[in-house]
Amino acid sequence: MKDHYLQLFTYENWATQKIISILQECQEADALVMFQHILLARELWFNRVANQNNPYIFEEKSLRECVESYTRNHHEWMNFIETIEDFERIVVYKNLKGDAFSYKLNNILTHVV
Repeated sequence: MKDHYLQLFTYENWATQKIISILQECQEADALVMFQHILLARELWFNRVANQNNPYIFEEKSLRECVESYTRNHHEWMNFIETIEDFERIVVYKNLKGDAFSYKLNNILTHVV
């Protein structure tokens, strides 16, 4: 299962690099805001599965800052997946409203991709 998720995240990285190339060419502000939303969601999910308690803060960023953030987060995900022994484990977290939820890690990984 580990290889499956590593392959999915590798493919997702390839697709994201294509999106970054398009954003560099078009420089459309609305598209950049949507990309930032996707990046923040990835970071939020990583914080949940890695039991990190980082606050969710939306700040407008430049494309360069977004690329740096994405690259860091992609490496975090890949390193995290390498260490997973139990893809069926339950991740308990609270959403942004404070409501408690729990999902299997493998479902969260699929959702992130």
